[in-house]
Amino acid sequence: MNADSLFKKFMAAEKSLSKGDWRKAAKLCSTVIDNADLIGLAGEELAACYLNRGFALRKIGRQHESLQDYEKASQLNPRNFKPHLNAALIYAQDFNMYYQALEEFNKAIALNPTCVEAFSSRGLTKLLSGDIDGAEADLMTALSLDHNNPNALCNLGNLYLQRRDPKKAAEIYKQALGVNPSDYEIRVNLAIALTQMGSEGDAESVLREDSKAIQLWEAKSSAPVRKRIGLKYFLRHFLPKYKKLPHDHKIKQKIPITSIKPVKSEYLLLAQQSLDSNDIKNAHRYLGLAKQEICDDNERAVGFRIESDILRKENNLRGSIAALESAVKSDPNQPTYWNTLSARRLLLINESVLLPSEKQFMLSQSEKESLKAISLNDYARPHQNLALIYLERGILDRAKEQAVLAYEMAEKQINRMADTIICKGCQAYGKDGLIIRTQCQECLRKASETLRDLELFSDSYVVD
Repeated sequence: MNADSLFKKFMAAEKSLSKGDWRKAAKLCSTVIDNADLIGLAGEELAACYLNRGFALRKIGRQHESLQDYEKASQLNPRNFKPHLNAALIYAQDFNMYYQALEEFNKAIALNPTCVEAFSSRGLTKLLSGDIDGAEADLMTALSLDHNNPNALCNLGNLYLQRRDPKKAAEIYKQALGVNPSDYEIRVNLAIALTQMGSEGDAESVLREDSKAIQLWEAKSSAPVRKRIGLKYFLRHFLPKYKKLPHDHKIKQKIPITSIKPVKSEYLLLAQQSLDSNDIKNAHRYLGLAKQEICDDNERAVGFRIESDILRKENNLRGSIAALESAVKSDPNQPTYWNTLSARRLLLINESVLLPSEKQFMLSQSEKESLKAISLNDYARPHQNLALIYLERGILDRAKEQAVLAYEMAEKQINRMADTIICKGCQAYGKDGLIIRTQCQECLRKASETLRDLELFSDSYVVD
């Protein structure tokens, strides 16, 4: 292959990108990258090729390879903000890994402080992770750079809806609809805000201007078909304030939810009840309703924790981790949230094939989260997480130290069940002795398994 032929492939790759032929674009970019030396392709030009291939690979579902290309593009052209922006979008939109996304958005903004998309997307990521004030600041910055940016306007409207300010949300949605009148999702959001304000007639008028908006509204509502009831019925059945608890899900007793303060939201309690019964569909449903009425950080954190457990049952570990990241932001004083977040990262490492850089990041975050849990209220499980982290890193002396600590704490708790709480941060604290003993035995089992891995215990060892 000569240089002229390779240059033509380089141009053809860009043409394929513009046409949306992602597989062809990725293949052509790969050919150019593999033979870059033939035409002296290096620096910014080679970085552009990696950037283009990364974009194409994401479109065909190969996000991990895409992240590798963005990292390479950034190394070749460290002044370019686009690799960081594109990587952030993958972390936020595809993996729900908000911490990583925010790190990449920060790098992109540092390189290009006038990038509207970076501020708008970072604002949405902060909103999804529970940082409402930070989200508002970013979205306002985006609109100061482009006051008619439809994405920033829509995200800001969503923020005000979440703050229970439908009047302000409606004003923002109207501005966004003026910029992009064909966006039926903005139209539906405006109808929601108007309905919350009590202006159902205006909401109906807004929806009737676009058939797709009506279809989306109906898809989100639980009402029968429009031909039988009429649009106003949908307006009254979309929002939680018009809903009543179904007769078959009455709360007979308070359901224990790990939290520092009592939980008042009946929808949260129903979500937990459904989750405990493996009724995932209703757990999602009640959690969605709960999010509309939650008004304090404690319940917001509980909601994120329940969402994390739902996603864990659905084998969506990345989503589960992201939800727990939001929980610890809303309530950073709950040790079990930090410990569970640490444990979920270790599960992801064990059950997934990760890039070396991502694996090291996960181990580092997991270590910080376990130490945070210990600092808040010490108990055995974070020490067990630390033992696994150090074992994974090959630091055997520290792994042994933490595994022994976990084992000794659980053993002391079992032996002193009646008079002393050793593991004060444990989620079993305050429950009856039988449950505590069962959980202590589980901690003993895990710690002994780790110690056996370190060849400190014989294979015949069992916990009485």
